[in-house]
Amino acid sequence: MAEGQKKQIKIDAIGMIVGVAFVIIGIGAATTILPRLGLDNSVIASGLGAALGVGLWFAWLYRRAK
Repeated sequence: MAEGQKKQIKIDAIGMIVGVAFVIIGIGAATTILPRLGLDNSVIASGLGAALGVGLWFAWLYRRAK
């Protein structure tokens, strides 16, 4: 495997790990904090979707930057 391919795989892995971390943090916030604030399920579902979107966007952005 070429050196450039190894570097790209490492960059992709780091980006995906950070993206998944955003998703996990967002899911945690949406399922624990939002119900305590008295918000209904539609707001919680929006929070989960936003967490997933931000995580995937960050992973894509990180890959493009390198």
